[in-house]
Amino acid sequence: MVVKSQVRVQVANGTTVTGLARNFTQQLLTYGWDTLPQANGPRVTSTVIYYNPGFASAARTIAAELKFSASAVRPLNGGNPVAGAASDDVIVILGPDAAAG
Repeated sequence: MVVKSQVRVQVANGTTVTGLARNFTQQLLTYGWDTLPQANGPRVTSTVIYYNPGFASAARTIAAELKFSASAVRPLNGGNPVAGAASDDVIVILGPDAAAG
């Protein structure tokens, strides 16, 4: 069982669409997740949802709630795609598919 309020979620904008990360951060907040201030991320071709060990289920839940494919969910494996977010539980980097939705 995922306790949303105990999962730190960083949402980063990987597009040129202004305000995209803010909108998705607000949406996750209304679903009960512990969201961090939105950030700008690296440019991505499609949304990627990274997770640290122990948070795969949370990442899959977030993908479903935000209507992204389960194939968007990937282990972080020690990566640091968003400055300062490496220790966050789940990192969502929004791509053009998020802007289109």
